[in-house]
Amino acid sequence: MTKRAIMEAVETNFPKKYEQLDIAEETKSLSQSLSEKSYNFLSSKAPFIWDAYHEITNATNVYSLLKYAPLLEKGFEKIIKKYQPDMFVMTIPVLDKFIVRALKNLKQQAKVVVMVTDTGKVHKMWINKEVDHYLVGSEDTGEYLTSRGISKSKVHFLGFPVRQVFYKKYNKFEEQKKLGLEQGKRTILVLGWGANPSGVLERVVSLDKELQDIQIIVACGKHLNLKEKINNLETKNRVLPIGFTNDVAGIIASSDLVLTRAGGATFMELITMKKPMVIFGTLSCEKPNAQMVEHLGFGIICKSEKKLGSEVKKIFAEDLLSRFEKNLQNYMANDHADQRISHFIDSVLNGDKNGRGERT
Repeated sequence: MTKRAIMEAVETNFPKKYEQLDIAEETKSLSQSLSEKSYNFLSSKAPFIWDAYHEITNATNVYSLLKYAPLLEKGFEKIIKKYQPDMFVMTIPVLDKFIVRALKNLKQQAKVVVMVTDTGKVHKMWINKEVDHYLVGSEDTGEYLTSRGISKSKVHFLGFPVRQVFYKKYNKFEEQKKLGLEQGKRTILVLGWGANPSGVLERVVSLDKELQDIQIIVACGKHLNLKEKINNLETKNRVLPIGFTNDVAGIIASSDLVLTRAGGATFMELITMKKPMVIFGTLSCEKPNAQMVEHLGFGIICKSEKKLGSEVKKIFAEDLLSRFEKNLQNYMANDHADQRISHFIDSVLNGDKNGRGERT
């Protein structure tokens, strides 16, 4: 999770210097329900509705709709009055507009920093000229922001933040042993959180039908019913469903290939851990990430989920896995961006108008 990577880096590099507040927890009934929950529901249950919403809002003045959500503005006013924050760091779009308005209403001063988690031609919802600083994970994202009227002095290419746990060196066989899996056997990880449970089941069935002598891990997250349904499947290969866990990195480390959507945070965590990918169910906002996987040779995009099993079988049969792994090993994307971002935050809070630590 992007915000967690930033918060952990700030705490590690500047222990006890700053008090950090997760405003998603403070405004849970408002901001989180309007962003994360709606995204998770629509993207899994009705992706065509999410794509339509994404395209319509990108073609209109999205901020004209904000007058219909005064409760969010009031919610941020309460936070500002209570905590008197010096800085807001946002990792999702739109909410920065409410924060800027709340600050103006209260005649308060605080820096507003936005970490853009999309790549390339980002959605219009990210664009807000009143934001103090934009942090971007790629140069093309920064160039696109400036082409849309954001001052170049506000855009900082610092890389995409990933938690330090994903940089650790893991022994794949040891992680397999911890999970009770057979060491050395080809292992496929299916990331199922935020996904349609029935779609996850179909992927598992397809893999089991087409492949021999493999083991499958399914990360179910908080989908308890999905875990139960997988346990009830009759399969010839070992299938291990895992519920909510704090050891996501260890589970990824135990695998040879990961089946996932191309969401920003998960996508960069897999690249950091050098894990080949099969991308499925691509949403409009995820297409640039999916295209990057294919273009740089980190994996494939599965355009037809009915052919998922045969596509993965081809990866193993033609030893494409080794090629993907080599390409990933040669790619330096993040380079501890979370550390640079934490130092940037510190420098801005300590009076450096433009921040420091930018990548060159």
